[in-house]
Amino acid sequence: RAAARWLAGRGATRLVLNSRHAADPGLGDLGADIRVVPGDIAAPGTAETLVAVAVEGGVPLRGVLHAAGVLADGAAISLDAEALDAVWRPKALGAWRLHEATAGHDLDWWLVYSSAAALFGSPGQSVYATANAWADALVAWRRAQGLPAATIGWGAWGETGAAAGSANPVLDPLGTGEALSALEFVLARDRAATGVARVDSATVLDLFPRLGERPFFGLFSPGTAQSTWDGMDTLRGSSPDVAHAAIADHLATLVGDLLGLGEVDRTVPLTRLGLDSLSAMRARGAVERDFGLPLPIPLLLRGASLVELAGHLAEQAGFGPAAPAVRVVTGPRDPAERWVARHWRAVLGGPEPGVHDGFFAVGGDAERARQLEAVLADHLTAVPGDLFATPTIAAMADLLRAELEGHGGGPVRLLRDGVGEPVFLFHPAGGTASVYRELARLLPEGPPVYGFERLDDEDTVEGKAARYAGLIRDIRPHGPYRLGGWSFGGCLAYETARLLGGAEVVVLIDTILPLPAPGKPAEELLLDRFDRFAEHISRTYGVPFAIPREELADLGEDAQIEWVFAKLTELVPDLGAGVLRHQYESYVDARVAERYRPAPYDGRVVLLRAQEPHPLTTALDPRYLRTDDTLGWDEHCRALEVVRVPGDHVSMIDPPHVAVLAERLGAVVR
Repeated sequence: RAAARWLAGRGATRLVLNSRHAADPGLGDLGADIRVVPGDIAAPGTAETLVAVAVEGGVPLRGVLHAAGVLADGAAISLDAEALDAVWRPKALGAWRLHEATAGHDLDWWLVYSSAAALFGSPGQSVYATANAWADALVAWRRAQGLPAATIGWGAWGETGAAAGSANPVLDPLGTGEALSALEFVLARDRAATGVARVDSATVLDLFPRLGERPFFGLFSPGTAQSTWDGMDTLRGSSPDVAHAAIADHLATLVGDLLGLGEVDRTVPLTRLGLDSLSAMRARGAVERDFGLPLPIPLLLRGASLVELAGHLAEQAGFGPAAPAVRVVTGPRDPAERWVARHWRAVLGGPEPGVHDGFFAVGGDAERARQLEAVLADHLTAVPGDLFATPTIAAMADLLRAELEGHGGGPVRLLRDGVGEPVFLFHPAGGTASVYRELARLLPEGPPVYGFERLDDEDTVEGKAARYAGLIRDIRPHGPYRLGGWSFGGCLAYETARLLGGAEVVVLIDTILPLPAPGKPAEELLLDRFDRFAEHISRTYGVPFAIPREELADLGEDAQIEWVFAKLTELVPDLGAGVLRHQYESYVDARVAERYRPAPYDGRVVLLRAQEPHPLTTALDPRYLRTDDTLGWDEHCRALEVVRVPGDHVSMIDPPHVAVLAERLGAVVR
């Protein structure tokens, strides 16, 4: 529409628009003859009708703009024919229809609105990127035939278009005026392909280091001119010791830059230095770029040190034996372990230790042990006398889990006393309301905060919400009510608010509605999820875990779950009952959430949305990799507000990000 207004303002005699809607009311005031032709541009006959209307009465056809496009974000692993068709039909097939329909006309220009996603890719947009890339290729082919054609790979438009209003960490929005100036520039200079985007190059290269190999982005790659690495070819003929040392030196530089460390202890597991799944992916890209060798992500995440990585690369390059066996370092796996690990780190400093590391083996001593006991005493009714009997995070979490997660056996927990209108928070998937303890403590003074625990005898969101509504009325017979929840807890809060009526606000803390499932039977989708879970266990614990799909396909869902968790217990015997229960309850709650279909709600809803996706959440189920600001809730909520919070789906609820979360939640319920 912006382009139509721009063309009309520059003297276009007739504009024929292919649209489901009427033309903008003021468009005709600019002097052009405006015609609207509804229809699917990819369907036979629509493009021909557009051309016929355009040339009616002998008016010559001078230009064509193909701007049709559909966004259908989702992980590549979940693609099916339906998803491909939804995106490719309007963009690729629509472009071809216009090519055919305009054959023989003396055109001044033939322009495709493409996307920056086709220039350098975009997470979750493989279908959209490739459809636009196909249209770009059609432009190149037309020009090779001597036909006019051009394409513009647009970044996000801030005021109009499909991505208007959405946040993007690497693309700042374009103003309509500057976008139209770029359009005029392209048409006036007969350029074949032009990218127009406000790119945060530093963030792009930080997230996707392999893009630095491309000439354009290489200009922005920090430090490339100062690099002393001349490549693996210069090491040919070197002794193994020299090759190992050179590889280790360059790895130390790469890893230090990635993790923001001046010096890297080459013998310490990189996970102890702050390497997580995202930085591991970046490290792999940098290593493959500089060394030309593959680097398995599991090798990084299972606790390899820099020395071990250098040995692995040297062995692949033929300089020496394989690296020594890699010790598995396992990070916190449930809220109790995260809580203990956080306090260990506060006392010990440095990166987060593994849950099986001994306190005294990672820098602890008698004085620090006393400090840890004092810190824990501020949060517990009593510190167990045998806290250091087995001085690991896993063992301490097992010892403290009953108090950290216990709630006296009832479904209601008072998280904070106070005066005024209470705040009601609902448990997340696989967890208890204890996860809100720090959040409740940091909220501005005032209201009491209640937490609602699991109701295992209800297996639907609607059934659980009906019970919670009754419990809330017992506490406060009349509204207004202020309800919220993190993750799955947001679904519970939303449905409970619908049943109660009179809710002042519902707060969804990064509650994600999954994208539509690909066109597969439900049974296959479940088996796919088990496959991804098994891959995660194999990567995390270094054990072979394969799902016998044919065998499980003959079982009911409950029996499938029983088999998977029995196998998990067998393969990882030190997992612990608490962690195993957390995994099981997370799965059960996720299935309850998937079956939930939110009904429309007219009341105020605030989505406190994490700025980053959580790698594990989206890896286990790619349907949760959403790029829309509203995470799917705009389809159900008329009064939805979105507020960004630092961190990802998991880290936002823990320090340091929980302080920001408390501030923003406090502003909502004040």
